[in-house]
Amino acid sequence: MNSTRQKRTGGKSVGLFSRANKLLTVVQGTEAARVAVAPCVPGDIIELECNDHTGQQWEIIGGAFLACDMAINFEVVQTSWGGLFSGGIPICVLKTSGNGSCIVDSCGNLQKFNLNGQKTINVDVNHLVAWTSGLKYNAFMQRGTLWTAHTAQFSGQGSVIVQSNCRVTPTAK
Repeated sequence: MNSTRQKRTGGKSVGLFSRANKLLTVVQGTEAARVAVAPCVPGDIIELECNDHTGQQWEIIGGAFLACDMAINFEVVQTSWGGLFSGGIPICVLKTSGNGSCIVDSCGNLQKFNLNGQKTINVDVNHLVAWTSGLKYNAFMQRGTLWTAHTAQFSGQGSVIVQSNCRVTPTAK
């Protein structure tokens, strides 16, 4: 596993490279300042609160991470959902720790589903954005006559955030 930690730099910008294949830039001001961030695709942006004292931490799909407070650390985990031998897809997940906020973006609209420990939710992995760390999940593949979906089933107490459109990587022809 690869841990990426942010460094305080006295007002300078620093780029860090992680296994998530993202260049992370740290911005720190010396006075009251604003930093504007924007996603690379049209869609919603939301703030996720992280709190070590209450246990409120998030697992964020790598492509949905946009920014976070300096007090937030995360661990980058590369995993395969659906099983390597059953056509599983590699997933990069950022696991947060610390106290502060993370900002995530989406393709389209975001919807938050709260689970109370008595129900489950199935989500197409391509529409998944983030979930609270305490949730249990099981990944599997669903097949129809003309389609295949990599699906995650979540259970327990916590929240799952999904996007209305899936992230599609253009391919060269």
